Amino acid sequence: MEETTEEQRRNKLLALYDAAPYPDCLGGNTQQNNPLLTHWINAANGFAAPVLANDSHILVAGCGTGAEAFVLAKLYPQARIVGLDFSAPSIEKAKTSAQENGFVNITFAVADLMAADWWAAYPEFDFVLCYGVADYVLDPALLLQHFAQCLSEKGLIYIACNSEYHPAMRIRAAFAQLDIEPDNFVDSDEQRALLQLVAQVMGADAKIADLGKAAKAYLDIDIFPPIAHHNSIEKWVDDAQKAGLRFAGSANAASGLLSVSDSQIPMLYSLDKADLSRWFLKLTQPPAMQLLFCRQAKNEPNFANLDALWQWRPRLDACLHGLPDLADNANAPLSITLRFENTADFVIYSNAYDLAVLRRCDGSRTLAEIREEIAVEGNSNSLLACLFRAFHYGLLSS
Repeated sequence: MEETTEEQRRNKLLALYDAAPYPDCLGGNTQQNNPLLTHWINAANGFAAPVLANDSHILVAGCGTGAEAFVLAKLYPQARIVGLDFSAPSIEKAKTSAQENGFVNITFAVADLMAADWWAAYPEFDFVLCYGVADYVLDPALLLQHFAQCLSEKGLIYIACNSEYHPAMRIRAAFAQLDIEPDNFVDSDEQRALLQLVAQVMGADAKIADLGKAAKAYLDIDIFPPIAHHNSIEKWVDDAQKAGLRFAGSANAASGLLSVSDSQIPMLYSLDKADLSRWFLKLTQPPAMQLLFCRQAKNEPNFANLDALWQWRPRLDACLHGLPDLADNANAPLSITLRFENTADFVIYSNAYDLAVLRRCDGSRTLAEIREEIAVEGNSNSLLACLFRAFHYGLLSS
């Protein structure tokens, strides 16, 4: 029986990954441990039910040779971690690395994420990590449906993918306009020269250093693969809804807030996490997106409704347990620096009163009750901006 076009594309992609396993084909550039991202993910369900924890069941979907699975295994040595990939050589390499490094809490197996029932062999997963894979499956919408099938009730799905603004989209279009099939890059002098011309014209907007000199394995996988979707955020949200999933936000929005001043933040109070994420993604047009999906209903404070907001019982993440209590001047400017190993310092700029409120957020009292027990009165506008930031950074949760 002859292969269909889809099967041909899938098998060609598999051959590329067999020849240059992930992350080798990307020069070893993989997701690193980012503690702030961990807090942001866990805050989606509230810190009382973290999905990244030692008792979690975690899936690394499209694990390659195991880079992300090993990071998670170090962070959560008692968690049960499953790594799946369609490349048998990659899985064999992952198994060897796991044995050599003494990882006993990871199971690696060959599986095609597009198959109908690969999840039947496993209990439900609390967390699904799909890093740099969702663009390169035959049907991303079907992938979301499969993830929804294997997700626990509290589960979260984290997908890191390229956006519609990824430079590969323009590079491929430029080749196609010159009647060169972008799915069949040939490492010839002529095509290398064209690649250098494209990079020169795009300039800094190419966002890929030394594009014209990039290794063929990288170009085959990231720029000219036989399958490359790079869907818009609207497409991801629509496909998630059809799969019974809710878009819970993007880490891109938390990064975007860093450039917004406290005086500007009130203009964003009407947006929830999902809306704020879409707003930033459309405005900043990043080449890649970090998306979070879940099954649970939305449970978020409404910053546009003050009467309701003051009845919120927020819980502060444990990473901020060392906040100072209020001294003499409620409006004294204070900054708190969160220091994480191998991660840039993260600074919260605020004042003494705001931090005094934050340190009392243990989930047992409303904001109104917390404000009543503090002897002095602070600036409500400043407090609102501080609470909004802390919530969207994942440092404060319902």
